[in-house]
Amino acid sequence: MGYAATAQDIEKEEESTANVHDRSSEDFYVEEDAEPGAFFIDHKVMQGEQVAMICRRYMLEPADIYLFNSDAVNGIAKGTVLKIPLHRSKKKDLDGFIKELEKKNGGSPQVAAPQKRKKMGVM
Repeated sequence: MGYAATAQDIEKEEESTANVHDRSSEDFYVEEDAEPGAFFIDHKVMQGEQVAMICRRYMLEPADIYLFNSDAVNGIAKGTVLKIPLHRSKKKDLDGFIKELEKKNGGSPQVAAPQKRKKMGVM
């Protein structure tokens, strides 16, 4: 599963996670009609986010997102809430998967990464 990302894409992704107040909380839930062992996270799309960026964050393929968010095939917009599937078949347990996400993303999937501070010149 390889994704091509430009430096600009990475900067946009870092900016989109910089402000905690702009992010909604991501809730875990099980959908009644879903396949057995499937869990979901609600992900609110931030300005400049793309499906490929979201896939990297949750370690998914775009097809996994499109399966539960058919409108996303035509593109995603800021504020759109996507259902992100987390399948037990891919991860042995949800707690382990959350820990893996925390390690990969540098924090809880519910909380954005801390904002990087710019160095100020000495006058």
